Amino acid sequence: MHPEDIIKARELITKCFKKEVDYLQFEGRLKHKKGHWVWVNLRGKIYEWSPSGKALKMFGTLQEIMQRKKAEEARKELLDRFEHIGHQIPGVIYQYKLLPDGSSCFPYASSGIEDIYGVTPGQVKQDATPAFKAIHSDDFEKVSASINESAENMTSWQDTYRVNLPSGDTIWVEGNATPQEQDDGSILWHGYIQDISERKRKEEALRVSEEAFRRNFENAAIGMALLDESGSWLKVNRRMCEIVGYSEKELMDLTFQDITHPEDLDSDLEYLDEVIAGKREHYQMEKRYFHKNGQIVQIILAVSVARDSEGGVLYFISQIIDITAKKEAERRLNEALNSLQAILDASTQVSIITTDTEGTITQFNKGAEMMLGYRAQEVVGKQTPQLIHLEEEIEQRAKELSEELGKPVRGFDVFVEKAKQGEAVTKQWTYKRKNGSTYPILLSVTAIKRENGTSGFLGVATDITPLEKAKKELRLLLNISEKQNERLKNFAHIVTHNLRSHSGGIYGMLDLIEDEYPDIFANEYVQLLKSAGDNLKETIENLTNIVKQGFVEEDELREVNLKKVVESNISSAVTIVNENKMDIINKIDETIKLRVIPAYLDSIIMNFLTNAIKYSSPERDSYVKIHTKKSEDFVQLIFEDNGIGIDLNEHGNELFGMYNTFHDNEDSRGVGLFITKNQIESLGGHVEVESEVNKGTSFKVFLPNSKD
Repeated sequence: MHPEDIIKARELITKCFKKEVDYLQFEGRLKHKKGHWVWVNLRGKIYEWSPSGKALKMFGTLQEIMQRKKAEEARKELLDRFEHIGHQIPGVIYQYKLLPDGSSCFPYASSGIEDIYGVTPGQVKQDATPAFKAIHSDDFEKVSASINESAENMTSWQDTYRVNLPSGDTIWVEGNATPQEQDDGSILWHGYIQDISERKRKEEALRVSEEAFRRNFENAAIGMALLDESGSWLKVNRRMCEIVGYSEKELMDLTFQDITHPEDLDSDLEYLDEVIAGKREHYQMEKRYFHKNGQIVQIILAVSVARDSEGGVLYFISQIIDITAKKEAERRLNEALNSLQAILDASTQVSIITTDTEGTITQFNKGAEMMLGYRAQEVVGKQTPQLIHLEEEIEQRAKELSEELGKPVRGFDVFVEKAKQGEAVTKQWTYKRKNGSTYPILLSVTAIKRENGTSGFLGVATDITPLEKAKKELRLLLNISEKQNERLKNFAHIVTHNLRSHSGGIYGMLDLIEDEYPDIFANEYVQLLKSAGDNLKETIENLTNIVKQGFVEEDELREVNLKKVVESNISSAVTIVNENKMDIINKIDETIKLRVIPAYLDSIIMNFLTNAIKYSSPERDSYVKIHTKKSEDFVQLIFEDNGIGIDLNEHGNELFGMYNTFHDNEDSRGVGLFITKNQIESLGGHVEVESEVNKGTSFKVFLPNSKD
């Protein structure tokens, strides 16, 4: 070690031995084998002490920092050079002269002075007054004072101030100059002034951005830190300090290497080197920190980089999430899973078979023994699952997987190839018992994971013979139902067609009697016959509508805007609404769209609307409120009135029945609600009702929500 560094190194090591500091950190020079000196960064920590407090073991790192030292020396040389030549950049390059009598001028000024002060070089060559007049009044005294101070002390002049241009604009400028005493007692400055208005705007925006970042940084729920290239902390937040147990001051005296577990340090540094080299912009890893109290802290570390305009590293941004509790929960979960495995092994209704990675059976539970007829000792360590599968199914599956994955898949891999790739595969197979009989099963295969990779595979199978039998029976019932439905449909059409034909004949004869024999037509019995004919015609029309509602085709459905349809029906009913002085409150959400048969929806809305009017109460001002509620599957279209209401205790079960009426209204036929309910159900919906006598009724129509 270099003689100039030995004393300091001994002092630091002694402090570590005396426990005055937690870590050793030192930069010094070591003599290379070839004779030259090499700068290194030495970091270390004593991690084992004797009962008497004597240091026993220390771990540490030694990092060459020659490149950094050379960079620091080069940077210092550059700074010294720029100190003399100044920032000769576009703007105005000038000489400013202050004479002993207090007058001043610009012996030389580049043409850029017009952009800075709004004057020409000639206007200020003999007298600088025009330029000083352009300086903002609030900044004039400050600028004058800074020039006088530079003159008195012969120090460089630098100032930032505002200038009012002839155009009326105000700009920010920055000036730098170096004074020199002249033989005549005057002082001559050489310097430049540049427009920094844009920079000022950016600085203000940056200030606001940095303030927002600072607040987020300080108040973040996770640990956050800024670090330099060497790993030293530039800034840490409160949560970071809580995670590792150090105060901010204590942590700032350390590096991230100091508190990183040695087994994780190389990976972390490797990622960091890749970021510095530009191979990646960020990385994330799980690692371990040493808490101040010596305990291990498990964390997730995410690191990104901030670079300057040249691509160099400004600092690293680290985000740290403490997952110690999560890791402990995972450990407990693994214990629970092991316990669960023991429970599964005790199951007698499920076949559970495990294998090693080569396919040899390692476990064969009681359920597998009962389902397959083999004893565990006959197969464990001796056979593969191919023993209990049909060869033709294995070959077919091998062909499917080979085509899907683009590579040959054979033998045991047929069962586990997808599991190897991290997929949990469930597939129907046929098991073959020891006696040669077969039965269908549903087999789920997963990989058994350990910390060092896959250690084997788990196959869980259930006998689905009852399920397959039920599926066959269900298919048979569906075929029978389809045929019966088709017959019922044809029968309904035939009945309604024939009834319409016969009723048409009766109606024709009555019309003929009315034309040819008006005296006979006036007979009371003939009038009763005509009334019966009218009722028959209306009944047939109702039956026809009901038959049609049972058969909705997909291509009949249209997407409609619910609010517009409701508004259209309100307009159609405006006469009856006005006659009954009914207040219609339309609160439909205008964004709701439904996929329906438009005629059905019109009929549903009109029926509930006119019913609310028909059965309004004469004892109060009547209203019907129409509004909606939306869920994932349904839109509720709600008709809420304050009419005479319905006694649901007495009529609830027959409310939607055909030809059922519940009031003495002469227009009541007992068909409207029946047809409306059928229309709603034809659209895939349903209807609910709430009512209280003499208070009102609420019908809730549930219609399928239109999916985008």
